[in-house]
Amino acid sequence: MNRLPALLAALALLVAAPLSAQTLESPPASIDYQGRVLDVNGNPLVPTTPTNYTMQFRIYSTATGGTALWTESQIVTVDNGNFSVRLGEGVAVGSDPRPGLATLFDAKDRYLGLTVIIPNQTPGEISPRLQFLTTPYAMTAQKATFATRATTADSVAQTGGNSTLGATTVGGNLSLSTPSTRLALSGNNLIELGAGVAGKHVNAGTISYGTLTTPNTLDIVGAGTNATNRAVKIFAEAGTTFTGPVRLAGTNVLELGQGLAKGQNNGNIGYGAFTPNTLDIVGAGSTDLNRAIKMWANSTEFTGNLFFGSRTSQLLNLYGTNYGVGVQTNTLYQRSALRFGWHVGGSHVEGEDQPGPGGTRIMTLQNGNGLQVFANKSQGNPGSVTIGLQAEFSGGLPAMEFRAGVQNPSGGAPELSIGYLDFSGSATPDFDVRMVAYKNASAGSRINFQNLNSSGFTITVNDAAVALQSFCDLDFKKEIEPYRDGLDTLLALAPVSFEWRRDEFPSLVFPAGRHVGLIAQDLAKVVPDAVMTNFDGKLSVDFSKLVPHLVGAVQTQQARIDKLEADNAALESRLSRLEAALARLDAANP
Repeated sequence: MNRLPALLAALALLVAAPLSAQTLESPPASIDYQGRVLDVNGNPLVPTTPTNYTMQFRIYSTATGGTALWTESQIVTVDNGNFSVRLGEGVAVGSDPRPGLATLFDAKDRYLGLTVIIPNQTPGEISPRLQFLTTPYAMTAQKATFATRATTADSVAQTGGNSTLGATTVGGNLSLSTPSTRLALSGNNLIELGAGVAGKHVNAGTISYGTLTTPNTLDIVGAGTNATNRAVKIFAEAGTTFTGPVRLAGTNVLELGQGLAKGQNNGNIGYGAFTPNTLDIVGAGSTDLNRAIKMWANSTEFTGNLFFGSRTSQLLNLYGTNYGVGVQTNTLYQRSALRFGWHVGGSHVEGEDQPGPGGTRIMTLQNGNGLQVFANKSQGNPGSVTIGLQAEFSGGLPAMEFRAGVQNPSGGAPELSIGYLDFSGSATPDFDVRMVAYKNASAGSRINFQNLNSSGFTITVNDAAVALQSFCDLDFKKEIEPYRDGLDTLLALAPVSFEWRRDEFPSLVFPAGRHVGLIAQDLAKVVPDAVMTNFDGKLSVDFSKLVPHLVGAVQTQQARIDKLEADNAALESRLSRLEAALARLDAANP
C-alpha cells in the first residue's frame, strides 16, 4: 500500500459534549475527531473491510517542526477511509508528554499532527497539520484567574484557582463551590458583618455554620481582653463539637474547668498552667478496646518516656488488634498477620513487603518461609548476602557466617548458585575454614572445603558419582619442575598393620578389626606436607599428598624397566648372532 502523504477532506474537531449558553465549569477533558484517509491516488484506505490501525496524535504550538506538547496513541478502526476517535482516551507514546487536554489551550497557536502506522512502511506525519479553532479553547473557562473588574453582583461563584475581589458588594450569597476551596484574607485585612450595629453577639454580626438559628452560631465579641490574651471567645450552651483539629500555636494553653481540681473529679485536661504539667485521664476508659485515651495525629512527638503501666497486654495496637506490640509474662512480642519486615531508607508505600521508593529491603521474617536476608554484606562479593553469628571471647571474635550469592569465576561461566559457610577464630574478616557449595549446569554440584593458608579440596556430586578433588589447575601454579624422586620417598615409608584404640576414643567411632596403614609421625619425617596437626595436637594425614610420589615412583620404575628391557633385547640380539655364527662353524667342520 502506498505511503499516505496527506490527510484529505472531511475532518472535524468537536468538544466531547456541546457547551450551553452558560460556560461549563468542568468541560470534558476530551475532543472528538473525525477524518477520512486517502492514498496518493485518491482512493480510500481499506475501501472494503474495516481494519484497525495504530494512529498517533500530537498537538504542537507550530504548524511545522517543533516539539509536541501532547502525544497519544490509539487503535482506530478505518472503514472506507473514514475514522472517528475521541482524543484523550488513548495511551501515552513512550515518555512523550501527555498532560490533560484542558491545560493545553492557553495560547492561540495549537496544531494537530496525525501519524498512521502502516505495517512494513516507515511512519511519517501527515501534512499539513490541522489548526485548532475556537471550540477547544472553551476548556480554559475552568481556569478563570482574575475577576478584578467585578463591583456588584447578586452572587460570585469561583470554580477553580484564586479570585481577587476589589470593592465588591454582594447582594446575594458568597459561595464556595467545593469543600476544598476557601475564602482567605491576606495580611491584616478583616471581615466584618453587621458593620455599625451595636451588640453584634446578640442580634447581628453572626457567622453561621449549618443554620442561622441558635445554638449553631459562632459569635465573635470585641477584640479580646488582655487578661487572657484572648482574641476569640466561644459561648456554647449545649456543648461544642469539633470535627477537625483545634490548634494552639506557641506556648498558648487550652484550659478546661479553670479553678477546679483537675484529674480528680471531672476529667478535665490541663497542660502548662498546672503542676507538674501533666495530662490526667480520669475514668476507666470505654469498652472499645478498653482504652482511656484515643488520639488521631499526623505527627505526634514525645520527648520523654511513654509509660503504659505495669500490667501485661498488647500495649500498642497498630492498624487494629492484628498488628501491635505487647508484653506477656517475661516476654516482649511483636504481632503481625503474616511477616515482619525491615526496610532502610525510602518512603512508605502500600503493599506487602515493599521498601517503597528509594528504600532497600534488608530482612523479612515470614510465617512458613522463615528468615530471609537481602542486604549485601559479604566481604569482597557485592552480589551476595551474609548471615553471621559471633561470640565475643578474649583474644578474638569466633564467628560462623552463612553467605549466599552468585559468583563469576575468572575466565569461566558464572555459577548458577553459591553459598559459603565460614568459621573464624579471630577478629579479622578472614576465615579459618570455609565450606563453599556450588551448582553449575554443566559441572554439577560441588562442595569445596578451604583453609585460609592451604589450597583445600573439593567434593563433587554429578548424577550418581561422588569424587574427592583437590585444586590442581595450571593457572594456580608457578615455578613448575619435573619430579622423579617418588621411588626413594615410597621406599622410605614403613607400612604397618594395626588396630584402632576404640575403647579409649569412643567418640571417634573407629572401625573394628585389623587395618593396614602408616604412622603419621613416621610419615612426617618423609613427606611432611602430607601431615597436619589438629586443634587437639593429634596428627592426621592427607593421603592425596602421596599420589604425586606414587606417580613419580612408577615413572622411575618404568624408566628402569624400559632400560632393562632394552638391555635385554640387545643381549638377546647379540646371543642370536653368536648362535648363528656357531651354527655356521659347526656346518663347516662336521
